[in-house]
Amino acid sequence: MAQTPQGFRYGVIKKAFDEASADGFLGTDEAALVERSGHDVAVVMGSARNIKITTPADMELAEFYLGK
Repeated sequence: MAQTPQGFRYGVIKKAFDEASADGFLGTDEAALVERSGHDVAVVMGSARNIKITTPADMELAEFYLGK
């Protein structure tokens, strides 16, 4: 149940993507690439209300949450 966004310092994520690309490695997400590059990844608590709005139904849900 990982949520977005995933945040990293630019230099860390750039290096992780460059290394993965050079090796032909396809990770599942940015965190996997950063871990592969030798960095620790921290997990922070999120909320089920942190939704991604990609469909009209998502917008309706967001409007519902905002109405509370």
